[in-house]
Amino acid sequence: MSDSGDWDLDNGSIYKVNPKGETHIWDTRVKEFPNGLCLSPDSDYLYLAMSLNVPRISRIKIKDDGSAGDIETLIELPGTVPDGLAFDIEGNLYIGCYRPDTIYKLDKLGHLDILAEDYQGTLMASPTNLAFCGKNLDRMFSANLGRWHITEYHNGLKGAPIHYPKLNG
Repeated sequence: MSDSGDWDLDNGSIYKVNPKGETHIWDTRVKEFPNGLCLSPDSDYLYLAMSLNVPRISRIKIKDDGSAGDIETLIELPGTVPDGLAFDIEGNLYIGCYRPDTIYKLDKLGHLDILAEDYQGTLMASPTNLAFCGKNLDRMFSANLGRWHITEYHNGLKGAPIHYPKLNG
């Protein structure tokens, strides 16, 4: 889970909770308001929406022992506040932005397109967290912090299968 830290103070970090329920710091290198997190479909990376000081999407390699590995920036998103992340079944990454009221699609080749936008902020209103739901993961939703509601998107997309980690102990 992310602890974004204080706005503009670069004191965020990432925590992990072990199978016994104990919480530990996993990584402190991503300090610039780490926000939404998403595990890659192959479980090899933790993707992060970094909301401040060069807003961007980064990922951290998950080492075989579960510790944090190298950090890579996938794309910088100037003029935005990226927040929520979700993968579809094809491996495309969706990015909900608190500002502007936009959901982007970052495809596997690194091309960025707009999936949905609401310049008036009435239907989406600061989309933060994203999720694919339903029996077939074929319903996409965003939580909207600006108006305290949830929006469903009828876009024909299907979410990546949910990762259920194997817990030892």
